[in-house]
Amino acid sequence: MTLLHTLMQMGHRGFVTTNGPLFHDLTGHTNFRRLEGIPIMLFSGSDNKVLTPESTDKTYSALREAFGTKDYERNVVQGYGHLDCWMGREAYKDVFPMVRDHIDRVTREKGYRYHEPDWKNDWENWKDLPQSGNPENEG
Repeated sequence: MTLLHTLMQMGHRGFVTTNGPLFHDLTGHTNFRRLEGIPIMLFSGSDNKVLTPESTDKTYSALREAFGTKDYERNVVQGYGHLDCWMGREAYKDVFPMVRDHIDRVTREKGYRYHEPDWKNDWENWKDLPQSGNPENEG
Protein backbone atom coordinates (compact mmCIF):
# COMPACT_ATOMS: atom_id res chain seq x y z
CA MET A 1 0.00 0.00 0.00
CA THR A 2 2.97 2.33 0.55
CA LEU A 3 3.90 1.95 -3.11
CA LEU A 4 0.39 2.89 -4.23
CA HIS A 5 0.42 5.93 -1.95
CA THR A 6 3.78 7.01 -3.41
CA LEU A 7 2.53 6.49 -6.98
CA MET A 8 -0.60 8.53 -6.22
CA GLN A 9 1.56 11.34 -4.82
CA MET A 10 3.79 11.30 -7.90
CA GLY A 11 0.74 11.41 -10.17
CA HIS A 12 -0.72 14.29 -8.19
CA ARG A 13 2.55 16.23 -8.09
CA GLY A 14 3.51 15.43 -11.68
CA PHE A 15 7.08 14.24 -11.02
CA VAL A 16 9.05 11.38 -9.47
CA THR A 17 9.48 11.62 -5.71
CA THR A 18 11.02 9.83 -2.76
CA ASN A 19 8.81 7.80 -0.44
CA GLY A 20 6.62 9.54 2.10
CA PRO A 21 6.15 11.27 4.31
CA LEU A 22 8.39 13.90 2.68
CA PHE A 23 8.00 13.03 -1.04
CA HIS A 24 11.09 14.97 -2.12
CA ASP A 25 11.36 15.80 -5.82
CA LEU A 26 13.84 13.46 -7.58
CA THR A 27 13.88 15.32 -10.89
CA GLY A 28 16.51 17.86 -9.92
CA HIS A 29 19.79 18.41 -11.75
CA THR A 30 21.87 16.16 -9.44
CA ASN A 31 19.61 13.13 -9.81
CA PHE A 32 19.14 13.69 -13.54
CA ARG A 33 22.94 13.79 -14.05
CA ARG A 34 23.21 10.34 -12.45
CA LEU A 35 21.45 8.88 -15.53
CA GLU A 36 24.25 9.86 -17.90
CA GLY A 37 25.77 6.85 -19.66
CA ILE A 38 23.08 4.41 -18.53
CA PRO A 39 21.42 2.85 -21.60
CA ILE A 40 17.70 3.45 -21.19
CA MET A 41 14.84 2.19 -23.34
CA LEU A 42 11.52 3.89 -22.72
CA PHE A 43 8.34 2.36 -24.05
CA SER A 44 4.66 2.96 -23.70
CA GLY A 45 1.47 1.68 -25.23
CA SER A 46 -0.09 4.15 -27.64
CA ASP A 47 -3.35 3.94 -25.65
CA ASN A 48 -1.71 4.19 -22.23
CA LYS A 49 -3.52 6.75 -20.10
CA VAL A 50 -1.28 6.26 -17.03
CA LEU A 51 2.20 6.62 -18.55
CA THR A 52 1.30 8.37 -21.77
CA PRO A 53 3.45 8.29 -24.89
CA GLU A 54 3.85 12.06 -24.42
CA SER A 55 5.44 11.54 -21.00
CA THR A 56 8.00 9.06 -22.35
CA ASP A 57 8.72 11.48 -25.21
CA LYS A 58 9.36 14.27 -22.70
CA THR A 59 11.80 12.09 -20.75
CA TYR A 60 13.44 10.76 -23.93
CA SER A 61 13.94 14.27 -25.29
CA ALA A 62 15.40 15.54 -22.01
CA LEU A 63 17.89 12.64 -21.83
CA ARG A 64 19.01 13.11 -25.44
CA GLU A 65 19.34 16.88 -25.08
CA ALA A 66 21.43 16.52 -21.94
CA PHE A 67 23.61 13.53 -22.83
CA GLY A 68 23.42 12.91 -26.58
CA THR A 69 21.56 10.27 -28.54
CA LYS A 70 23.79 7.20 -28.09
CA ASP A 71 22.31 5.57 -24.97
CA TYR A 72 18.60 6.31 -25.32
CA GLU A 73 15.78 4.62 -27.17
CA ARG A 74 12.01 5.08 -27.18
CA ASN A 75 9.22 2.91 -28.58
CA VAL A 76 5.46 3.35 -28.73
CA VAL A 77 3.58 0.06 -29.03
CA GLN A 78 0.50 0.69 -31.16
CA GLY A 79 -2.85 -0.44 -29.74
CA TYR A 80 -1.53 -1.18 -26.25
CA GLY A 81 -2.74 0.34 -23.00
CA HIS A 82 -0.97 0.62 -19.64
CA LEU A 83 -0.43 -2.97 -18.49
CA ASP A 84 -1.00 -4.47 -21.94
CA CYS A 85 2.71 -4.13 -22.67
CA TRP A 86 3.41 -6.80 -20.05
CA MET A 87 0.16 -8.75 -19.91
CA GLY A 88 -1.41 -8.21 -23.32
CA ARG A 89 -2.43 -11.15 -25.45
CA GLU A 90 0.26 -10.44 -28.05
CA ALA A 91 2.87 -8.86 -25.73
CA TYR A 92 5.09 -11.91 -26.06
CA LYS A 93 5.42 -11.07 -29.78
CA ASP A 94 5.10 -7.27 -29.79
CA VAL A 95 6.89 -6.17 -26.62
CA PHE A 96 9.05 -8.92 -25.10
CA PRO A 97 11.45 -9.24 -28.07
CA MET A 98 12.01 -5.46 -28.03
CA VAL A 99 12.84 -5.56 -24.30
CA ARG A 100 15.04 -8.65 -24.74
CA ASP A 101 16.96 -7.00 -27.60
CA HIS A 102 17.66 -3.95 -25.46
CA ILE A 103 18.82 -6.05 -22.50
CA ASP A 104 21.03 -8.13 -24.78
CA ARG A 105 22.64 -5.01 -26.27
CA VAL A 106 23.38 -3.67 -22.80
CA THR A 107 24.53 -6.85 -21.04
CA ARG A 108 26.03 -9.12 -23.72
CA GLU A 109 29.12 -8.88 -25.85
CA LYS A 110 28.98 -7.07 -29.17
CA GLY A 111 27.45 -9.18 -31.91
CA TYR A 112 25.42 -11.40 -29.56
CA ARG A 113 22.15 -12.60 -31.10
CA TYR A 114 19.42 -14.39 -29.23
CA HIS A 115 18.42 -17.71 -30.76
CA GLU A 116 14.90 -18.91 -30.08
CA PRO A 117 14.92 -22.50 -28.78
CA ASP A 118 13.18 -25.16 -30.80
CA TRP A 119 10.35 -25.49 -28.29
CA LYS A 120 8.68 -28.33 -30.19
CA ASN A 121 11.72 -30.60 -30.22
CA ASP A 122 14.18 -29.50 -27.53
CA TRP A 123 11.99 -30.00 -24.46
CA GLU A 124 12.05 -33.79 -24.40
CA ASN A 125 15.25 -34.10 -22.33
CA TRP A 126 14.40 -31.42 -19.77
CA LYS A 127 14.34 -34.01 -16.98
CA ASP A 128 18.03 -34.76 -17.66
CA LEU A 129 19.09 -31.15 -16.98
CA PRO A 130 20.98 -30.51 -13.71
CA GLN A 131 18.77 -29.21 -10.93
CA SER A 132 19.81 -26.11 -9.05
CA GLY A 133 20.26 -26.67 -5.33
CA ASN A 134 20.87 -30.41 -5.83
CA PRO A 135 24.05 -31.47 -3.94
CA GLU A 136 24.72 -34.19 -6.57
CA ASN A 137 25.24 -31.47 -9.21
CA GLU A 138 27.75 -29.44 -7.20
CA GLY A 139 31.39 -29.82 -8.19
